[in-house]
Amino acid sequence: NRHSYWGNLGIYTKWIPGGEAESSGALTKAVELAEKALEVSPNDYNVRANLAEYCARLGDNRRAMKEIDRIPETARSAHAAQLVIAYELTGRRNEAIQLIVSGLKTDASLNVIKNDPDLRALWADAKLQRSLAARTAATPP
Repeated sequence: NRHSYWGNLGIYTKWIPGGEAESSGALTKAVELAEKALEVSPNDYNVRANLAEYCARLGDNRRAMKEIDRIPETARSAHAAQLVIAYELTGRRNEAIQLIVSGLKTDASLNVIKNDPDLRALWADAKLQRSLAARTAATPP
């Protein structure tokens, strides 16, 4: 009954040949469970960020952005990995890049998005690479 288990199942089965139907079903179940969790804890921004990602992966861009809008700007960097994915999958690459540069501070958090097959084009984007290089150059050793 955990949305994150269903969400992970949906995310990973997409990449198995013939797994798209199972992926969609699992992500739909993840959305349902996340919505139930928000009935109890409407200010759980981790659930909202996950819900935004699930919706974006299902192609429900409007709903994904609605969930992101419900997360205060000050809380978004704590959920940057999920939000970057949602931004990229909804066609908002500039917002994804901005959040990567400002919100993902560790190599571990960068690897979460770097290793996501849905984000290959984002990771290859010259603007992102320039921004990361500039950030690295500005960081003292």
